[in-house]
Amino acid sequence: MAIITPMTLADGREACFAEDQSILTALLLSNADGYAAVFMPEFARIRTSHPKSHPVWRSSLVTPSARFTGLSPQGKKVVAFVHQPNYLSEPANLALSYHRGLVNGAAPVPADIVAAVLREDGKVIDGVRVVSVVDAKTVARKSGRMDVLSALEDSLIVGFTGSRAIAYDYLPRHREFSGRQIGTWCSDDSVNTGRLLFLGLSDLNGFDGGSDLDNYGRLLGVRPLKGAAGEKCI
Repeated sequence: MAIITPMTLADGREACFAEDQSILTALLLSNADGYAAVFMPEFARIRTSHPKSHPVWRSSLVTPSARFTGLSPQGKKVVAFVHQPNYLSEPANLALSYHRGLVNGAAPVPADIVAAVLREDGKVIDGVRVVSVVDAKTVARKSGRMDVLSALEDSLIVGFTGSRAIAYDYLPRHREFSGRQIGTWCSDDSVNTGRLLFLGLSDLNGFDGGSDLDNYGRLLGVRPLKGAAGEKCI
């Protein structure tokens, strides 16, 4: 059964956790009634600006940010981290992925879609690198737990957070919950597949790009402030 938990953010915006056994249903609910599901960089910023007692610190969640595995023009296997509207942030595409069948928990994605994402490597919007492409071997090698202070300098941090500045603000706060370590997880997926990105609260499930898409869904939806037409959630 779906659960909607309303809350108010420190800047006055209305927000809610949308939860359901299905990520697809939770995604739909987080984008309903004037809300918009927040991508990973925005959620990290929201957590950073709130005390430990606020509901945004009580739950792990999935975001519409995604990672896609593909081949570079040189034929090298790479992973793209994406923090803007993408193939998997569209509910219809997520539903189609379930219909076609997940690949070891990842969604099959058309090759031309993945190729288009890879071409946007380095794209920046409002100071956030919304597309970062990393060599797949590097992603696999760095997947696991690490010291929070080491994570500040890790090459995957910009991929997961979209900005080293966001990571520098967020990681010390995360340490209050997880202790000295944080997880940065990415599975070694097949080419032309994708997963949504999760953000947890423990050393085991910090930044997670390896969770299956048939997991429990919990997303944060946020309404823009009244009068703030055109406000973006990225």
